[in-house]
Amino acid sequence: NEDIKSFWFDNKGNLIRENVIDSILNKFKHIISSNDNIYVWLNDHYDEQGREIIAKYIHENAEELSSRTISDLVQEIYNLTFITKEELKKMQLPKKFLPVKNGLIDLETFEFLPHTPDYFYTKKLNVIYDPQKLPENFIEYLLSRFENNYSEMFKVIEDFAVAHLRDNRFQIIPIWMGLSKTETGLVSGEEGKTFTAENIIGRKYFGDELFTKVDLRVLSEKDNEWYTLKDKWWHTISVNEESYISNFAKTIEDLRDPSFQKPIKHARYQELIDNQAYHILIGNTFPPVNAQTKAIYRSLKKIVYWKKAMGDDWKYLEKIDENEKSGMLNLALLFLKIINARGSLYGLLNINDVPDEYTKISEPLIPILNSIFEKDPNGQIEQHEAYNLVIEKVQEQENIKGKLSLAKLTKLLKQNFGANLSRTTTKETIKDENGNDKKITKHLDFYIGIKIKNDENNDINKNQIDKNISTNSQKNSDTLQNALLDYLKTIPRDNRIRVSDLVFLFTIYINIGNKEDKLGYSDKLFLKSLESVCRKEFRTVSEFLDEVERLSDSIKNNENNINSDELKYFKASESYTKEFFDDIGITLLDAFDFENEHYYKIQIPKQFEGGNAYKFSTFFSTKAISITEGEFESKKQGGLNDP
Repeated sequence: NEDIKSFWFDNKGNLIRENVIDSILNKFKHIISSNDNIYVWLNDHYDEQGREIIAKYIHENAEELSSRTISDLVQEIYNLTFITKEELKKMQLPKKFLPVKNGLIDLETFEFLPHTPDYFYTKKLNVIYDPQKLPENFIEYLLSRFENNYSEMFKVIEDFAVAHLRDNRFQIIPIWMGLSKTETGLVSGEEGKTFTAENIIGRKYFGDELFTKVDLRVLSEKDNEWYTLKDKWWHTISVNEESYISNFAKTIEDLRDPSFQKPIKHARYQELIDNQAYHILIGNTFPPVNAQTKAIYRSLKKIVYWKKAMGDDWKYLEKIDENEKSGMLNLALLFLKIINARGSLYGLLNINDVPDEYTKISEPLIPILNSIFEKDPNGQIEQHEAYNLVIEKVQEQENIKGKLSLAKLTKLLKQNFGANLSRTTTKETIKDENGNDKKITKHLDFYIGIKIKNDENNDINKNQIDKNISTNSQKNSDTLQNALLDYLKTIPRDNRIRVSDLVFLFTIYINIGNKEDKLGYSDKLFLKSLESVCRKEFRTVSEFLDEVERLSDSIKNNENNINSDELKYFKASESYTKEFFDDIGITLLDAFDFENEHYYKIQIPKQFEGGNAYKFSTFFSTKAISITEGEFESKKQGGLNDP
């Protein structure tokens, strides 16, 4: 400080302003000033608090200076380093670069580069890029969240990945929809949608600098709340069971735009804000769309269904440490490669199907009503009969929340079928408790203008509604094997993406608790095939899918050509126990080792039970090499007998 003071003040204690300016410019090598702000380069980004940083530096070295003098010096720095808005725009970090804690990642070439003040950026992802890290806990968490619903997991991973692009190029606003049920059959809303989006991905991974959340109604009614989206990458929008939002369609369309201009709170002007955030709608029911065109539906083509209640999966939040975040970054980069190769997001609905699918989550009763009733000018249905028919169907569906009242049914039938409620009055004579005749007035209410569909059509529609209620690759019996294959098949065959990069998904899947004991036979063989494919250098997804198709055809052929009570001889690179063959109904007659290979003599049963024929044919197609009896016996002479 004494050296600086002697440089800043002459012998009489007068301030030498040009020396102070020289010290500041020497201390902070790169300063940019524009739009009344001073930005100071801090080795990995430009800090927006440049005025405060410079003022603090002056005060620490010359406490006797007044705040007015310090302010004047800071303003001189602003004037000396000023550039125009156009010049600042030219310096902006290109969208192809992802700024992280220790450098820049080129999202086109995936090359890793050092930070540079030549580009202007005030935000970075506070995560270290380390290509060796794996997101084991994050994947384990998602595998638990989407158990038997794995196709939806790939949609969520892609949502997470796309947020790293820092723009709105796909103009998709995904919906995370809850479908878990309580013991009473109501949607619980506790599937971890908000926990995943806000706590794990939002606060833990992106951090408060890059994450924000805004209630949908607040966003639709208060324009100045849009300013909170500035410089954010991940934005969650809670719907909060809103039954109606007047300008819902306009809000969605504004969120889709590449930029928006809204008033700034406590300011008299508007600012054009670059729409960098990836927006997620989260809820269990959603407001109806009253737009007259399909424009809004272009943004709502992605629905992710969350079906499993949270249980104790809250524990994973504390496992998201710095190493885990580095692994999550690698996961995002891998899936960005896949998205780039495909040119679109996974699991999007056809635009013509979106209105009907959105109706199911905004008013899920409507498709049920359509499956029961149809318009008929001469038709009529007694009100309670209609109500009981609907209640019966409602109890069969997963995503109906709350109770259906007669008033709500009447309103929906009026809106969708034009049915009116009409009352008939009749006089009847009944016996009272003393056996005397008593005249009463009886009222019956009828819906006029509709009729019940005939039984055949009603069954067809019931089946259709059951099939469609969970749409777009959502399978109740979805296995990770099927989900991964379905996902890989969306990748163009001419890409060079390595399937070996995805093996860790299955490895983590098996390592969860006692999952290996519960793992299906087909899943076990699929994993081994994956690992085998990678060892054999079937590196690309295309080559792997070709191998899977070949194996599938081989399995079918073997299954069709199994001869009952037949003796078979084969060799394999892996060792199998007698219990293994017992489990699939095969009798092991003889076994030995010879030159690092295992030889077996088995007997096929007269008839396989259950799915054992498929299990055996799968095993024989993927793990066994058929040999003759002669080869078996000759190798046995020099082999090690291992019964």
